[in-house]
Amino acid sequence: MKKFLLIVTLILLCFFEAEAQTTAVDGDYRTAGTGNWNTTSTWQVRTAGSWGTTSTLPTASTNVFIQNGHTITLDATG
Repeated sequence: MKKFLLIVTLILLCFFEAEAQTTAVDGDYRTAGTGNWNTTSTWQVRTAGSWGTTSTLPTASTNVFIQNGHTITLDATG
């Protein structure tokens, strides 16, 4: 009986899918072009409903969109 419940649970879990945010909101970042993560010119930030340049970098809690055709390089430090 326990095996049956385990199998049913696993089958049901197969029907769940993760949802990703697909619409940008203010405070989100997107790539302005191919570049390095730690370079502000690589990024645009959404403010008041439109995309513009930024003087800050995305953080660990920021939503980031990498646009089609863009490549982002990550440098390991420390």
